[in-house]
Formats: sequence, structure tokens, C-alpha cells
Amino acid sequence: MVKTKHFDYARSITRTSNSGGMKIISKKEVAKQLGVSLSTVYRMNKAGQLPPPLKTHTGRIRGWFHQSLEEWLSLNGYP
Repeated sequence: MVKTKHFDYARSITRTSNSGGMKIISKKEVAKQLGVSLSTVYRMNKAGQLPPPLKTHTGRIRGWFHQSLEEWLSLNGYP
């Protein structure tokens, strides 16, 4: 097994390709999909109204996995 840094590993598993890579949706894209502001995305996350986001080691929100967000949207009546 090849040793890699965590950042490199995270980057490799989130590449979009024909092999089914995972896509990460940014806060800005989530806000656009929901039709709300970035501030509202933060409030919704804090209130537990969104699926858990990916965070950095300092606790900053980096985004959501596309699949988990799509499942959440369909379960909660968003188009």
C-alpha cells in the first residue's frame, strides 16, 4: 500500500470520473439548489435541517457529498 497524505487521498476519492467518483457540493451550490442565501445554509446546518457536511479539522464547512445531499433533498420534498 502506498503512503499518501490525507489531502491527496481525499482528492483522489472525490475525483469525478467514469469509475464512479464521489462529487462534493459546495455551500454556494447548496444555497443555489435550495434557493436560499449562504447565511440561511449556515442556519439550516446549525439547526440540523441539512445532512451533516464535510468539515475541515478546524470545523469549517467544506461541502456535502452529492449523493447524500440528493437523497436528503428528495426525502424533504425539494425538486
